[in-house]
Amino acid sequence: MGFVPALHEVQLPPELMLLIFLPLLLYWESLSTSLCEIRKNLTGIAAMSTLLVIATAAAVCCPR
Repeated sequence: MGFVPALHEVQLPPELMLLIFLPLLLYWESLSTSLCEIRKNLTGIAAMSTLLVIATAAAVCCPR
């Protein structure tokens, strides 16, 4: 939508992204990703998810 000149001023609230678009993307990926692919990349998935949760918690709780 940002590339269309007529829709330059359209703004979407963040809640709309979390409530509509994110669940749809996660659902589609759950249907299109194979279990073999998930098992093959399980260590990377677990490491990145753990580190990203810690980084997010540190960014939220630490004063700037």
